[in-house]
Amino acid sequence: MIPALAFIVTAAETLFGVFLVLGWKTRVTAFVSGVLLTAFALAMTMALGVKALSILSVFSAAGEPFFWQLARSFPSAWTTDFDCADGRH
Repeated sequence: MIPALAFIVTAAETLFGVFLVLGWKTRVTAFVSGVLLTAFALAMTMALGVKALSILSVFSAAGEPFFWQLARSFPSAWTTDFDCADGRH
């Protein structure tokens, strides 16, 4: 059960990274990626202790997708998201 779950989570995080690089559904993908990384960071805290998190900087990696999800100037012209307010891609 655990190896299958580890494979699914790894595949999901890889897919979210590809979606963010391609600019596809950036706000939703960033939020879900941040939630997944936060869950990973909390699991690491319980399993390895707080010191491992400071070495591996998991919480800073988990915070970045939330920044991109909340940024006002994002999505930009480089993404495939559609902004209904001004009708641009």
